[in-house]
Amino acid sequence: MNKKLIILSVCALVALPLCAGSNDKNVRGVKLTGKELKYNVSDVGIQTKFQVGNKIIAFDFDNYYCTELTDTELRKQELLSKRGENGLCLNAIVRFAKGQDNSILALNETERLKLIEMIVIPNSGNHADMANPSLWKRYDLSQLKDFYSHSHCFVSLPDNKILIAGTPKEDARHILSIIDYKKQEIIPLNYWPEDGIDVPDYVKCVVYTNYSDLYGNGKGRYLYQAEKNRYSFIFTIDKDYNVKVVKDLYNEYSNYTVQHGAPLTLSRNTEELRIATNEDNIYVLLVDSDPEGHIYGKLPLEEYSFFIYGNSVELYDWDGNKKKILYLDHYGQRIMLSEDGKKLFLFSGDNTSSNPKQPHIWVYDIDNLDAQPSVDVAEMEKAREIKYKNDMEYRSKTKPKTAPKVDVVEEGDMMADFELYDYDNNPHHLNEFLGKGKYTILEFSSLGCGPCQMAKPTLEKFYKQYKDKFEMITISADRLPEWKKKPLGEVSWHDWNDFKFAREILKKYDVPGFPAFVIIDSEGKVLNECFGFNPFLEALKKYIPAEEVDKLSKEYKQ
Repeated sequence: MNKKLIILSVCALVALPLCAGSNDKNVRGVKLTGKELKYNVSDVGIQTKFQVGNKIIAFDFDNYYCTELTDTELRKQELLSKRGENGLCLNAIVRFAKGQDNSILALNETERLKLIEMIVIPNSGNHADMANPSLWKRYDLSQLKDFYSHSHCFVSLPDNKILIAGTPKEDARHILSIIDYKKQEIIPLNYWPEDGIDVPDYVKCVVYTNYSDLYGNGKGRYLYQAEKNRYSFIFTIDKDYNVKVVKDLYNEYSNYTVQHGAPLTLSRNTEELRIATNEDNIYVLLVDSDPEGHIYGKLPLEEYSFFIYGNSVELYDWDGNKKKILYLDHYGQRIMLSEDGKKLFLFSGDNTSSNPKQPHIWVYDIDNLDAQPSVDVAEMEKAREIKYKNDMEYRSKTKPKTAPKVDVVEEGDMMADFELYDYDNNPHHLNEFLGKGKYTILEFSSLGCGPCQMAKPTLEKFYKQYKDKFEMITISADRLPEWKKKPLGEVSWHDWNDFKFAREILKKYDVPGFPAFVIIDSEGKVLNECFGFNPFLEALKKYIPAEEVDKLSKEYKQ
């Protein structure tokens, strides 16, 4: 494989203005001091997923939970639903929104671009009612067309409709749609990012819908936020389903191209946005730093960190006017608002657990910002520029300007061996199946990789049918707690982890993204390197009958 860039399934970042206040001379800066909240959750880390009033929907790899934020604590989670596809539970893939009547809307999906059902969960304050599937209203969506969407959340509209980032697969030149879940209708909205990048429509659709966010103020105005960059705008929708942009909050487009049918990152930047809204205001947390507040800015691909923080919050109204900049005394990765709009919550991370070293939560009083101490925005901006310059000078002295060259394994080379571990911490080596007359397949995968999970049933069928000819090893790039929880426990092949995110292994095999596959003969020679499941299936035609591969391919695409 001759791939020197990292392919991502999400949109890329470009260089952006460093700080919040480049044109904020007339905007008042406010300094806020937070109070740390207590929380009491189980030993297993849970991730906050969605907010409905003061309730937080959270999840782990087995269940969905409901917790509650107060001025003093994040209360212990209560089980909302098991995760699974048994007809009663919430699926492994589900998105949430606050319903028009304060209910919770849960959109059940599968990995195969299929919407299954809309579930309306009562939110009366009685948790037993919320967690009782017999009281849920269900609307079948299984007859809808395949739907491109991997957004974080959607917005509830009147008359049994939702606004969501995504579009029918057959009509990819849209990034926003309205779905009538009672009538089972999809209406794509007329909006298309004119970023000047010439790629197939479905690639651009993936870039601008993957993990994007949508918000509404309940008065006909909406906010779109792209994932992994600062591209966000306020908009309305007219009677002809045209998107009318009211104002851009940030309009830095992604920097990407396409390779092997997937988005290919050309540059990365740590500067992103985290947003919380209510009917009056939009709060935007600017993240671009490490936990100690060292400003990253634009970094080489190999140095980019997904765990970035911020402590500056811009306050806008729904006309897009910047009203204030809030400077918090702690750094965090996510913000939320109390139901009454008087408190702002800062999470230093998405995971919470009983481990005292796990992330913290702070609460800030925003009820009367005019009474809070003022900060000179221009001075803050100047200090930030100096800090950025110092950080970059320090990095240039302590980091190599270019990553050290790695002698990668290519087709025709002998395989590289590494030590990995199974679920019981038993050590294994990639070469332990050599000399036994079988091919060895390495699958590079991650639990957060949608295409990896989509391929799993077909891989299962393939392996069971041909395990006398192939051994297969999944090399997991996941964090240990999540991987050991319940990653691939139901599959028949080997699932191993090196407890180091497989960084060295990925570099050695020049893996551009997930899923990727390497086929090795019984003597250790690398025969094929494939990025993506379809290229892997095509390579299998060299080793098993082509008609059998075609059957697998047909099943995978259903």
